[in-house]
Amino acid sequence: MRMSAYVFAAVLTAALPHAAAAQTTATSAAPASVPPGTDGKLFGTTLSHWTAAGFVGANSGSFGKVTSDPNVTFGTQLAWLWKGVLGAEGIADFAPSLKTLNNAGFSGSPRSNAFMGNVIAALPLGGSGQLQPYVSGGVGYLTVHAEVLNAFLPRPSGTPIPTGTTTGDASRFGNNIGGGFMAFHGLIGFRADVRRYHGENNNTTTATTPVGQFIQTQLAGVAFWRTNVGIALQW
Repeated sequence: MRMSAYVFAAVLTAALPHAAAAQTTATSAAPASVPPGTDGKLFGTTLSHWTAAGFVGANSGSFGKVTSDPNVTFGTQLAWLWKGVLGAEGIADFAPSLKTLNNAGFSGSPRSNAFMGNVIAALPLGGSGQLQPYVSGGVGYLTVHAEVLNAFLPRPSGTPIPTGTTTGDASRFGNNIGGGFMAFHGLIGFRADVRRYHGENNNTTTATTPVGQFIQTQLAGVAFWRTNVGIALQW
């Protein structure tokens, strides 16, 4: 009987270290609890992202003016918004007929383009920032392509008044400011915008042709509004 007790004690002494080692290994194998990670670009419910839009609209000489002969415009917009709230924007639009410049010197309505680089600020609203009212403004160039009556072109004093027309292009430095809102459902949404353009108001002309000089003179101080709406994307 005493011999059996000795044998049992020896077996128990040999088994205890192995059991403790097995328990330690099992405990070590359990993964530590790690808090969920967050996206480094996350700002509330918005992310830094790009937006792009294609739009159609109308020109007007004064805000809210409605005419029976609308002046249709087309254009595109591209912007990058840091954290969805502040960024840079480029706008390019085209008006087949800029009636704001109609006067006796033009043969028909001039065509115009506007190319602007802006700072844009938005306020993301909604559960995922899907509603984005914004304001933007900046500088760029207004360009015009027009057919001008030769009688209105600069010419040496005392020379006969010419007849006919001359077609030409010219640009003038300008600025713009406006705002509106964008709304998205996932990737796709729409954009509505109201914007005022203003040509640099001075008498300096850089064009080298008489028709270019005439167009630049007409662009000095010109101001008009453009309203537009279109399809927008964000990614």
